[in-house]
Amino acid sequence: MKVYTVNATCELAELAAKLSGGDPLQKRIIFCEDKFTLELEIALSKRYGGTFGTRVFSFNRFMHKYLPESFEVLSPESAALVVKRLLLENKGRLTCIKNVYDPNLAGVVYELIAQLKSAKICPEDLRRAAEGSSGILRRKLDDIYVIFDEYEKFVAENKLTDGNNRLSRLPAFFAECDDIKQSDVIVAGFPSLNRTLCEIFKSLSKNAKSLTFALVAGENKGVYTNETFDFAMREFKCEHIAVNGDETRARLLNTLYSPGKKGSFCSDVHVYRAQNTTEEVEYIARLIASGVRNNEGAGRFYKDYAVCTEDISSYALTIKRIFADYGIPFFIDQSDDLGKHPLTTLVGAYIDVLRRGFSIDDYLRFVKNPLICADKSLSDGFENYVLKHAIDRKLIHKKFVCEEDSVEDFEKLRTFSVALFSLMPEREKGGVVSFSDAVRAIENLLEQIDAKSRLEDLGDELKNIGSAGLAEYNAQAYDKFCGVLTAAEKILGDKLLPLVEVKNVIVSGMTACKISIIQEYSDCVFVGDFRAVKYKKYPVLFALGLSDGVPSTKFDSALLCDRDIVGMEAFDVSVEPKIKEVNRRNRENACMALAAFSKRLYLSRALRTADGEECKGSELIDYVIAAFSDENGKTIKIADKFKNARAAENIGGEIGKRYKALPYMTERSSAFGFAREISAYKEGERNEFTAASAYYGVMKNRDRTLPDGLLGAVNNEIGYYTEGVNYAPSEISATTVEGFFVCPYKNFLSRGVKLGIREDGMRAYVIGNLIHEAAQEFTDTADYSASKESARALAEEIFEKVASKEEYARYRASGAGKAIFGFLKKETVRFCLNVYDGCNNSAFRPKFIEIAFGYGGDRPAIDVDTRSGKRKIIGKADRIDVFGDKMSIIDYKTGAVSGKDEDLYSGKKLQLYLYAKAFSDEYKTVGAYYFPIADEFGETEEAVMTMKGKTLADLATASEIDFTITDENRTGKYISANLTEKKDGGFRYDSALLTRAEFDAYLEYATEVAAEGIAEINEGVIIPSPDGHACEYCEYHGLCGYDASLDCRTRVFKDGITKEVVLGAVQNGNADDENNTDENNAEENNTDKKQRRRRKPNRRKRQKFG
Repeated sequence: MKVYTVNATCELAELAAKLSGGDPLQKRIIFCEDKFTLELEIALSKRYGGTFGTRVFSFNRFMHKYLPESFEVLSPESAALVVKRLLLENKGRLTCIKNVYDPNLAGVVYELIAQLKSAKICPEDLRRAAEGSSGILRRKLDDIYVIFDEYEKFVAENKLTDGNNRLSRLPAFFAECDDIKQSDVIVAGFPSLNRTLCEIFKSLSKNAKSLTFALVAGENKGVYTNETFDFAMREFKCEHIAVNGDETRARLLNTLYSPGKKGSFCSDVHVYRAQNTTEEVEYIARLIASGVRNNEGAGRFYKDYAVCTEDISSYALTIKRIFADYGIPFFIDQSDDLGKHPLTTLVGAYIDVLRRGFSIDDYLRFVKNPLICADKSLSDGFENYVLKHAIDRKLIHKKFVCEEDSVEDFEKLRTFSVALFSLMPEREKGGVVSFSDAVRAIENLLEQIDAKSRLEDLGDELKNIGSAGLAEYNAQAYDKFCGVLTAAEKILGDKLLPLVEVKNVIVSGMTACKISIIQEYSDCVFVGDFRAVKYKKYPVLFALGLSDGVPSTKFDSALLCDRDIVGMEAFDVSVEPKIKEVNRRNRENACMALAAFSKRLYLSRALRTADGEECKGSELIDYVIAAFSDENGKTIKIADKFKNARAAENIGGEIGKRYKALPYMTERSSAFGFAREISAYKEGERNEFTAASAYYGVMKNRDRTLPDGLLGAVNNEIGYYTEGVNYAPSEISATTVEGFFVCPYKNFLSRGVKLGIREDGMRAYVIGNLIHEAAQEFTDTADYSASKESARALAEEIFEKVASKEEYARYRASGAGKAIFGFLKKETVRFCLNVYDGCNNSAFRPKFIEIAFGYGGDRPAIDVDTRSGKRKIIGKADRIDVFGDKMSIIDYKTGAVSGKDEDLYSGKKLQLYLYAKAFSDEYKTVGAYYFPIADEFGETEEAVMTMKGKTLADLATASEIDFTITDENRTGKYISANLTEKKDGGFRYDSALLTRAEFDAYLEYATEVAAEGIAEINEGVIIPSPDGHACEYCEYHGLCGYDASLDCRTRVFKDGITKEVVLGAVQNGNADDENNTDENNAEENNTDKKQRRRRKPNRRKRQKFG
């Protein structure tokens, strides 16, 4: 008996093919692993023109052909369901395994049972080991014995079997199989060993005509596990014949994980270090594209390239996107489970709705499933309607009555979807349901919605958009799902389960179903993990993702840890493999994958993960560099940039990174690059079109019709030929100007694009609007000479009137809504009584309520001169109180208000002073206040809401505004003013006090700041540059992606702003004086622009908003 060995797995197919001899009259059988069969058949065909008398089998394929099973064979998923049933039935007998409802537990326990059976351990062996053990090990073994023993009984009683039982029958079958006795048998591969395989090999040695091993083995213990090789040499005393392979490959494998070993320099091995995973994949795509398109005459094809990584899932999306950009055909050897298929999520949501009492979130997930509503615009509109009108678990069972477009379509969808939940039978006491009944309900659900036809339609749509792989994945889903239901019902039957367990059984069954997509093209780049790549030699191999921790090391966290396994060996119970052997096998797989090249090897890693975290390189890279470095110091250089980086720098921008890739880009990728460059120009991040022109040139070469039309559209959009075009309206509201200074980008989206925010229930602004509207009506109709009780009655009456309006009443229908409206009523009454008390303690009376200026009304707008022309500011003041020729401007604000000078200085709070400016020809401003509408429901009715803002620095006037201010008491109760005098004259607390001249200066400042903001709105400034904490609760944050903690454009005033700063700006003659910042102790985080309010774009020909 002989053992032939090669250095690398990729050399094994050629060795086995050679050993077969090719004699068509000689019967030979080659046994190998499942994934290796195709490669062996290809090797035989290449060598002999066909397989002839040599047959290639995995042990599973051999059993399927020669050993038909009289019992039903359990799939791993079905076996796990058996374990789940046994866990539930025997939970009272278990002392260590407690959480039997854990959805992952059954799979873990079944894997352990499979491991025990492959190690030829039976339940009695466990019982014996348990009796001799103590403590936690005794309890573990007792529990495992219970489930293992019951599992074997269940399988036998129901005439079932599993893969492990079938495999254990092979040794005896070989003794009776004439085909085996008449054949020369070659065992190829099998780097990992267990006792079942040992018994199979022993049987082959006794019963086959001859037995030969073709294995991968070597002396480097850091790489090779040599499990099967050591067994063959020890058990059969074989003759060992080492077959020499490629010298470069041998040098690599002899050096890996051998510290201190040196090799010799090789120019065909390269190492690249990218900034991120995207750049890493782009580097590979560029090399593949250039290699194929520049070497077509030399016979280089896409199939000559392979890409491998340890975790293919972490790179799959990036590879799909970038390879598509470069027009590279590829196949990713990745099995996708059905856990997230629409069928699975549909049933999961269906059960969640039932078990959680029609939670609206669960119900909307159900309705938005494409198998319920394939029209996404309809399902999105339905969701918006439900959220906007605060439809809860009770209201969803009632007809939709709120008038809106498409409400009839929404009602049809509601009626249809709600009726489906009557299919599930009522739960029994304890909230459980018969599993068989649940299966019938789910089958009826699929029939009612015609799921099979809908999935076929979905598959056709996927094919039409070029997603053949997804279409194939989808095509297998329905039959797989029905198979899971059938298998689960057969195992669980009428067992009573909570609905959550019904869901877990189905979802876990679908998640365990793996679907492998068949390779569509013969000429494509193969992408797989280390295990998949190692079987074949590729002319060019890319190993990416070689960061720290590759190859991965598994931790000892199994149900039976290594310490437990060692303890069991005292009772002659040996469980394999231990975690140490598992990690050695992972390392060998990685090393074999790196050796699977014949011409060139490229290793790469990213400096940062996809999440932006820094990561170190794998030790594999260091060993590879050592393998191909000589004693004279000649070594592999780690490349950080593209080869033509210097040429790229002359172009600049995005094109600088992808310079060499330009000739290989598709029309799609070059169009995206062109769009990125134009966008960067519009945002002020570019000031020329060199990079955009390069992308445009690529598009021109690919398609001569698209680029010309695109260029014309772009020229119109960026305003390159549109000198003097205005982008702000002739009339602009004070609110819009304030919004610009809070954040130009948010202001653009909300007021320019008019991108609305989804109305999803009773948001804070709804509460504020309700109180605000009630307060306005109360202020306008109240009799301030009447009693306080009359005022209270009026406030309650007005609240009920306002709250009954449709836009508010819809929130009141639910139980939670009724409670909130109870609090709202108290808050509204408290606010109105504060208005009543304030007016009764003042000589001023409300004269104007929601009075507008501009808007084509009687009051003229504010005329302002901006650097881009004349504009008008319009607005609407909540309330103006008048006494003689004096007025107080009052603005109602929900939540906390400050009235600080910083808010005016930064442009965030201009309205009060702009409103005062609009009426300054008729009245003198003596007060400007924010009246806080509290929305926290925490104050008592007697608590005073003090208005915050500025008051004329005159005791007599302040006393007229607030009667509580007297000669004896200089502090206001209803306004935030303290007129306590200093001994040397003036007022001690003057931050909230302004003289007549200072009031006029504030009005002038607000007007000039508004003019500056209007000019910049007109010029198309939309760059995200938020003020302070504006990002924290911004609804548009997902669009701009701005990170306030990292970006320097956030405006924060470190030392605060006083009124002297504002007055100083006016005295300097320009509210936009850029030297204010340092001179007045207000420093912004903008280090690259000395501007007070926000960062401006380059002063060049301006662009449109976009």
